[in-house]
Amino acid sequence: MESPPIFRSLRADETDLLREALLRTVRWRELEPTVTLEDLLRFEPKLGRYVDGFGRAGDLALVAEWRGSVMGIGWYRLYAEGVGGLGFVDERTPELGLAVWPEHRGKGIGTSLLDGLIENATKDGYPALSLCVSDVNLVAQKLYRSRGFSEVVHESAKIVMIRRLGD
Repeated sequence: MESPPIFRSLRADETDLLREALLRTVRWRELEPTVTLEDLLRFEPKLGRYVDGFGRAGDLALVAEWRGSVMGIGWYRLYAEGVGGLGFVDERTPELGLAVWPEHRGKGIGTSLLDGLIENATKDGYPALSLCVSDVNLVAQKLYRSRGFSEVVHESAKIVMIRRLGD
């Protein structure tokens, strides 16, 4: 890569990119390349909460791209009690999602996106960020821990992590 990637906000007309990022987040091992987001939503409708109606108050998404090609997307959003995502902690704490396209992993893209989300959430006055990660996704867990996230719940095959902000 001759020049560094650019990082920008998701545009309102790019909701399909966010849906692709959600699919890549869930399918992080790329074991089922024929599974679509619609297939996943039929199996686990709660996943739609991460992207449906994106752009409301409390939503933020950052896109990493190089020469017009998307490399990854990180986003967060607030949820109400009872309708949160898999890593819901409380109504004041945005839950984040992070997806780096497989061919761009290991290049610091996820770290840069995560740092951008933390910076924006801090600037916007949120007390913390939360997330849910597979208990077998050790690479992602290592990244999150390196940026101050700690485990608050470990049940079944998922880990909920939180990072306090502003202290």
